Order: sequence, then C-alpha cells, then structure tokens
Amino acid sequence: MVCNYSNTIAIKHGINSALIAGFINYRLTHTDTKFEGRPFVRITQKSLTATFPFMGEKAVRNAIKRLVKANVISVKQFRKSKFDHANFYALTQYGKTLMEGVEDIE
Repeated sequence: MVCNYSNTIAIKHGINSALIAGFINYRLTHTDTKFEGRPFVRITQKSLTATFPFMGEKAVRNAIKRLVKANVISVKQFRKSKFDHANFYALTQYGKTLMEGVEDIE
C-alpha cells in the first residue's frame, strides 16, 4: 500500500501520526458518510494495526491521541451499541491545511 502523508505532521507529531492522518485523508476522499455536515470515516484501531503492521496497538492509540490533542483530527462515536467499538474520524480544518502542505513548519 502506498500512503501519502504530510511532512509537516511528520515533523511536528511523528511519522506514525502522519501515516494515520494520511490514511484517514485518503479514506475520506472515498466515503459518502456524513455527520454534522462533514465527511467521517469509520475505522477501528485493530484495522489500523492491520493496515500498518509495523505499528502495534499502543503506537496507533498514541498517534491518534497526538493528532486529537493537536487538533488535526476529530474523533466521534455515532453508534450507540456497546458492542461497536469503531470510531468515526474526520480531519479538522487545521488538519486539512496540514495535509495540503499549506502551513509552513515552525
């Protein structure tokens, strides 16, 4: 799998975070799922570890936490079933700016 990522995100938040943000960005371009007027993509952390086998579950979890804390992605749970542990992910406006490479590295 070829994965595009943002150099700015990689430098500021680590390569794992940049790869996950790039994957979310890719999946968002191929989804029709919208909540709150924005496109969201449904992904489990286990599927991310299958997509990136060189990252363990803890590395994926930490990368997602860094992206949320930096306001690059937003994470929501729209399903109310206690058996459904998948989250819905979307890029924030700041995250879209970083993925487009518009913001300079500070």
